[in-house]
Amino acid sequence: MNAFDSQNRVICYLGLGSNLGNRSRYLTKAIKILENNSNIWIQKKSSVIETKPYGYTNQPDFLNCVIEISTTLPAEELLHFCLQTENSLGRKRKEKWGARTIDIEKKKREMGRANNRHRYSVLRKGSYQFAKSYRSSRRFTESRICSPFAAGNF
Repeated sequence: MNAFDSQNRVICYLGLGSNLGNRSRYLTKAIKILENNSNIWIQKKSSVIETKPYGYTNQPDFLNCVIEISTTLPAEELLHFCLQTENSLGRKRKEKWGARTIDIEKKKREMGRANNRHRYSVLRKGSYQFAKSYRSSRRFTESRICSPFAAGNF
């Protein structure tokens, strides 16, 4: 990483969830894919917790975690990379709030340099939206972003 990269990074919080198959393995694989992107640096990982599904509740429980990343990717490119990651791990978008192998949602994007944590944005692209308002109040998101990060359970 050069000095330009470190000065132009932004901090983002990504919520990851899985409720199909080997849930912990899908979380681990998604994090590895993110780590392998040369424009994304994982700063912190929360602990993993199990949560009930939202919306359509007749499905398996989720395993969820939040990661803090710094990135030089513009918001739209980060969204595209997250969607590619979901697709590579078998994500199928059949029904709203349906079961999924992996879900990656951007919870916050902090504008400006990585050390400036005062302004936030939401990105929408077509039918996809990071930081979905109906999920922003979910227990795993609030507790993981607002509390200190524990060592990742991966």
